[in-house]
Amino acid sequence: PLVGIYYDTEISMEDVADAIAKAPSAEFISSRSESLNYMASRGYIERGDFAKEMEVKGCNALASCVVYDAISQGKGGVVSPVVYEDKLEVYRSGISNGVGGDVVASSFVGDLNGFLAVKVGAFFGLVFCLFIDFAFIANAGIEGWLK
Repeated sequence: PLVGIYYDTEISMEDVADAIAKAPSAEFISSRSESLNYMASRGYIERGDFAKEMEVKGCNALASCVVYDAISQGKGGVVSPVVYEDKLEVYRSGISNGVGGDVVASSFVGDLNGFLAVKVGAFFGLVFCLFIDFAFIANAGIEGWLK
């Protein structure tokens, strides 16, 4: 349910499976990287480079974004090449074990839910901090008005 709320559209399992199958290797992405990011120059996979390569391969843009989000687990715009390759291998093995090739790996779903949990946790943390700030402001205003 959180996936539909976060992405605000229906995501096709076939598109996600296709994006996982067509995802290039970390070495290929980093060799063709156009990013000026320090981490990208060290071989890390940046979101923009990944999206560009997936677009060249003809993958659905939303599915590509979802795959990158699952791999990164909401921990920033760059992913270690080792983590990238390991997660893709697990996702691909889960898809190849499925019937008909359109089954999304349970590990992928778990990683995507982890990504969404990080985003939801950050949102509620922000709301809590804003509530505390407003409480301090209200408290100071009330004390100032009463004096």
